Amino acid sequence: LSRAHQTISAGIDIRIRGKNLELLGFQEFDALHLACAEIGKADLFLTTDDRLLRRAKRYHEQLHIQVENPSLWLQEVNSDERFRDDRS
Repeated sequence: LSRAHQTISAGIDIRIRGKNLELLGFQEFDALHLACAEIGKADLFLTTDDRLLRRAKRYHEQLHIQVENPSLWLQEVNSDERFRDDRS
């Protein structure tokens, strides 16, 4: 928490967005976490929850945030960095 740059309070806008995400089939707390990340303008939402990942991929056009598995995302980032280094 000491490294947090921003605190998001669960106001009415987050609760409404969370309920909309629940209608897509996201579990209650997952929906609230996603809503907080969206409203906080996070660059990325990382999770190891396979069910959440599958649903996020299915509804990616309705989400305002990229949802990824941390291990796969890190592999991709490292691969991209190596590709850039090789081209230099």
